[in-house]
Amino acid sequence: MKFQLSRRQLLEVLTPIQAIIPARTTLPILHNLKLTAEKGKLLFEATDLDVCLSRSVGATVRSEGSLLVPAKRLYDVVRELPDLEVKVEQTDLTLVVACERSVFKLPAINTEDYPKVPEPAEGDSVKKVRLGVSSLLRAVDKVSFAISTDENRPVLCGLLWQLSEDGMRLVATDGHRLALMWSGFGNSSVRESARGSRERISEKEEAGHYAGDEGVTQVIVPQKALHLLDLVLKPYSGGESEIEVDVFFGESRLGFDLSLPRAGESGNDESVYLSCGLISGVYPEYRSVLPKDNDRIVRVGKDDVARALRRVAIFSDPYSHLVKLSIEPERMSLSASSPQSGEAYDEIECEYVGDGFEIGYNAHYLLEIVKRIDDEEIKMELKSPVDAGIFVPHQQREHEELVYLLMPIRLG
Repeated sequence: MKFQLSRRQLLEVLTPIQAIIPARTTLPILHNLKLTAEKGKLLFEATDLDVCLSRSVGATVRSEGSLLVPAKRLYDVVRELPDLEVKVEQTDLTLVVACERSVFKLPAINTEDYPKVPEPAEGDSVKKVRLGVSSLLRAVDKVSFAISTDENRPVLCGLLWQLSEDGMRLVATDGHRLALMWSGFGNSSVRESARGSRERISEKEEAGHYAGDEGVTQVIVPQKALHLLDLVLKPYSGGESEIEVDVFFGESRLGFDLSLPRAGESGNDESVYLSCGLISGVYPEYRSVLPKDNDRIVRVGKDDVARALRRVAIFSDPYSHLVKLSIEPERMSLSASSPQSGEAYDEIECEYVGDGFEIGYNAHYLLEIVKRIDDEEIKMELKSPVDAGIFVPHQQREHEELVYLLMPIRLG
């Protein structure tokens, strides 16, 4: 094996691989990545047996070959190199990495016992959907922050992904908050965007959508796979034209397959394939906790409430992070106090009609919701100091419904 590649390209490939390589494992071979040089391209493969990544890039290949090399050590070497061409050559079971006047020799092993990275599957048991990379990453970001870290409830440690003919829904909850995003595929049923999110949810429930009926796919995706998805696909998002990725929904695995032309000396396409195991179990029935009769409607500027929350939260209790909201017509006051920090009070304008009331929230949880709402105004649908509150954009995007639920903290 002998090839050369720019340090920038090599680092771009090796960085997300570090998120896969296990820190501790009973299979030492998993500390390696599989490196294969073929005509005009390089193939990098890594796995922890649950998450698998395969990535090919165009390169100047002088001779072909394949071997396993310590993933972290190779990454550490490349990260410290100057931004120049890197020359790599195999000598028996040694990988020689050279750049300018620096030379490094890494021990390598043969590839025979390395686990095979699953290929994209086709068949009756596999559903496939093509999504824009930017749209997919945006949807995951809007929801994944609410995933639980409580390993005693494994199904909540992943994101619920429901797929039907007219769209998809992503749901995450940790028991204190819930994030839900519905994204349509552009048909006529999606364009009726004036209705409320709870009305649409109820209507789909009555129609049998997202309840495990025929034609609907439902999977629970682990947090680690979502983090890796963001690392791998983010370089392909935000361009002038939307790059698309094929998503394969299997019975036990989820796959993401992306191919795109990458002009260069080799003229080869660049490809990425990410596969992950799914979390087994039944996701809780989240529809039942979405209130439909919250009649205290408050409209507030996103930037106003975000800035006030950040200021007041400095003085909140370090354990509960409690911030009290006092809401009256045209005025919302925010306050917090703790024996260690002192007291804070802030006041902003709002739109509200009705009797004044107080409600408490975890400031950090509320801020995470506020910063993920794109609209200039946030609509808060509240009921009482002990009932769940709903937070949505004042204006939903076309073909999209974004809903956040947050449980209040009981005020003393």
